[in-house]
Amino acid sequence: MNDLQTLEKQDLVDIIQKRDAEIDALLKINQELKGFSKLEDLLIQIMNITKEMMNSEACSLLLIHEETQEFIFYTANSEQKLDETSFHKGNGITKNVVTTGKPVIVNNVQEHPKFHKGADDRTGFVARSMMCVPMTIEKKIMGTVQTLNKIDGEYTEHDLHLLNLISAQAAMAIEYVRVNEQKILRERMATVGSMASAIIHDLRNSMHVISGFTQIISIEDENASFTEYCEAINREVDKLINISHELLEFSRGSKISLSVKATSLNDYLRFFYHQTKKLHEEKGIDFTLELYDDCNMSLDQDKMARAIQNLIRNARVALEENPEKKIILKGGLSEGLPVIIVEDNSKGMDPKTLKNIFKPFYSKEKKGVIGLELAITESIVRGHKATIKAESEIGIGTRFTITFEDYQPSE
Repeated sequence: MNDLQTLEKQDLVDIIQKRDAEIDALLKINQELKGFSKLEDLLIQIMNITKEMMNSEACSLLLIHEETQEFIFYTANSEQKLDETSFHKGNGITKNVVTTGKPVIVNNVQEHPKFHKGADDRTGFVARSMMCVPMTIEKKIMGTVQTLNKIDGEYTEHDLHLLNLISAQAAMAIEYVRVNEQKILRERMATVGSMASAIIHDLRNSMHVISGFTQIISIEDENASFTEYCEAINREVDKLINISHELLEFSRGSKISLSVKATSLNDYLRFFYHQTKKLHEEKGIDFTLELYDDCNMSLDQDKMARAIQNLIRNARVALEENPEKKIILKGGLSEGLPVIIVEDNSKGMDPKTLKNIFKPFYSKEKKGVIGLELAITESIVRGHKATIKAESEIGIGTRFTITFEDYQPSE
């Protein structure tokens, strides 16, 4: 109170005006960020409203991926679509804010020692000045908000204070949408689980009947061919039941159980290839096998086969409109680690599809397998303490690489 009494009248007016501006800003940002259900739409709105309120040429966001801890850099393009770039921690002004948690004003970006010109070179946008503040939830940094190139002069401490207020509201809105998305996902998975449970009950009864009759046929008829066919039928019956159980486990959020055994990777892939080659020939697909140096490793052969089948089926769907269809199955040791690769010459995936390819229920088109199949595939791969990476280039094709990073070679 004493401090206020010593201020000149004009200074008091300035303080009151600034506080009014801050209150107006809070009310506006709070109103503008309500009602969003999709994270992509919310991020675009955050950038648009921040750019407007901070009187800047551009605004961008950086979010930290909750699982991989990768930095994901977001911008809105001229068509109001979200562009994103993923990168690991390194140098740069924005990354330094994430690391230290301290907001910064830089009114001469090009001369700053931590300025990284890569973004300017990539986008063609020349940064002259910037502000960058952290977004935090419960004292945990989830990302940053940055504005670029103030239109009328330089950024001030008051601008930085205002951007901090915007950042706090943005962080809460992002967290709300993320939590809501997870809730919706859990509800959808619960629905799938209930359906899967009912289906498994009926399926198991039918499969037991089929299995029983095949056993009777193989016992009563000593024809070797009949016995072989009956054994094949029983194997496929077991696969159907196991697939249903996998779906049930996945929908309940349970870790997929594995039954591993020592396996020659090349022999395993060779057997898989010959089992499925005829199917691809019938569909007019040039299906080839390329093997690297062999290795012995632990695999759940049935579950890994389903993971590979899902990847190949995804490739077949992507190739439907191609006049020339090619799928290559590769495997063996690569740079000292076992890998399994499925590669095709499809039209490729755009960055958004590529980013979401393993998310449950994500589907760019009505047909195809980008629903639960690839999410289950990723779960099987992780169960083997391996990683799966999707790479794609428009007009060239797509490649899925499974790498068994926990592999220890035998002495």
